[in-house]
Amino acid sequence: MLRTILLIALSVASASANLNFQNCGSQSNVQALRIRGCESTPCHFERGGQYYGEVDVIKAVNTPVLPVEVLAVPGFPFPAIPVFSGDLCQELIIGTCPTVAGEFHRFRIYIDLPATGLPPVNSLNVRIVIRDGLNQTQVCMQFPVTVV
Repeated sequence: MLRTILLIALSVASASANLNFQNCGSQSNVQALRIRGCESTPCHFERGGQYYGEVDVIKAVNTPVLPVEVLAVPGFPFPAIPVFSGDLCQELIIGTCPTVAGEFHRFRIYIDLPATGLPPVNSLNVRIVIRDGLNQTQVCMQFPVTVV
């Protein structure tokens, strides 16, 4: 299991470019976003596809937990659709929990695009929101996706 996780982490880092993303209210310093199989935005995702990547962050605060929510955001009039949630303390590649302000962390991110339930759109944004132990937004970033 650990060997598989290490291979996944290495394949993401070596096969993916740093992507452009929109900061939607981060307090922490987001340094990079990489999604496996996506070399530039918009990324091309298939309905029902499973994608993973990495986010590099220098944390702004100390926190014992890192709740994350990943959303598919189709835009008005459609609501955002949760596609992953959890505690990123379980998904740390570099760094430890509790986090310490000013330290570098690399997180693994999962994006499971549903096969059904998405509105009939060809493009959307994927939004990643990471909170701290006080439920304050530490990272908010999004990037465009073309749905094929």
